[in-house]
Order: sequence, then structure tokens, then C-alpha cells
Amino acid sequence: MGNSMSTIGFSHGKSVDWMDSRGEEQRLWQKMVDNPGTSVEGVLMLRSSMAKLRQNYHHDCEAAVNSHVQEQLYASYVYLSMAFYFDREDVAQENLTSFFLNKSHECTAHAEMFLALQNQRGGRISLRTINKPERDDWLGVFPAMEHAFQLELTLNQSLVALHQLAASKRDAHLCTFLKKHFFNKQVEVLKEMSCYMTNMRQMGSPEDGTVEYLLGKLTLADINKKN
Repeated sequence: MGNSMSTIGFSHGKSVDWMDSRGEEQRLWQKMVDNPGTSVEGVLMLRSSMAKLRQNYHHDCEAAVNSHVQEQLYASYVYLSMAFYFDREDVAQENLTSFFLNKSHECTAHAEMFLALQNQRGGRISLRTINKPERDDWLGVFPAMEHAFQLELTLNQSLVALHQLAASKRDAHLCTFLKKHFFNKQVEVLKEMSCYMTNMRQMGSPEDGTVEYLLGKLTLADINKKN
């Protein structure tokens, strides 16, 4: 993990800028470093800025962020189960394994983003129990993709509810964070997965093993290229 005042680094190679709405605090920190004589003034200004940020962070928003972290970690858990189901010798769908493993990592990264936000806003992290996936055997491409689509819908509903709550509490910082980092991407994910599910239905029935094999080898290969 890098400098927590500017970026948070993730193991799969992504880094996210966290300080867009807190540039003033960055300038104050730099001022203290460059001009030690102004450190007292800088500390007081920084404390005032951070206190204001925390004062505007409603407890309901804090609780909702913790709840959404749980949603993201559960989704990561499910995608991990899917990835290694398709990695089994009797299933052997390499593209699907790669696709769902990437989705698992993505959800974990999103959870980390919200955890970092919680600390930056002066909230308290409260990790909750993560339930096991509904099943261990995903029965093939069709059931897995349909379940994944429903999972993404649930995440989207959670994000929308969190934004509505933030707006009702006049939390501009949280609203901006959600719009910048999540909303557009989530819409793209839903559109993409819906498109592939439509293609699946057009190619054949869920019971057609040949269709399922081709979907695993061709359709998901296209998704992996985009990722």
C-alpha cells in the first residue's frame, strides 16, 4: 500500500486517486513540509478542515458504507467460487475462470475503496459476516452468468440506495465519490452482461452442451480481452 494521503494501491495493479475533494488538505501538508515555520498554522487549518469533513459524515451514511462493503465482499466470494468451479478438470473453461476471477478481484478492490473512504471521513469500519455462496456447483455457463447478472443488479441497487441516502443527508463528498468511481462503470457492467446473456439465449438452449462450450471458448474470450 502506498501513501495513504494520495493513492491506495491494489495487488492486481490498479491505483485510485482519493484526494480529489481534499486538495486543500494536501496543500496544507505540503506547506508544512516546505515551510516548517508555518507548521502551527498548518496543523490548525488541517484539523479544522478534517473536523468539518467528519462533522458532515452522518452516522447513517457510515453504517450504509459498511453494509455496502459487505455486499462487495460477498460478490467477490461468489465470483471466486465460480472461477474455481470452471477451473475444475471436469469443467475446464479457462476463459470463464479468468473472467470470474477478475470479477472477484474487482469487487475486493471496490470494498477496499469504501474502507479507505470510511477512514478518510472519520468513520469506523465494522466488518460483518460474509455468507457462503448459495451453491458450490454452478451447473455451467448459463446458470453462472444469470446468477452473476443478478449479483451485479444487487450491487447496483445498493449503490443507488447509498447515493440516495447521501443526497438526503447533503453529503456532497460521498455523492461525488459514488458518481465518479462507480455509477458509470456499473451501468457498463450491467449492459455488457445483459448483452452476453442475450447472445447465449439466441445461440441455443441451456441444455445444449455444444453451445455452452462455444460460449465458454468464444464469448468470454471477448470479455477477457476488454478487461
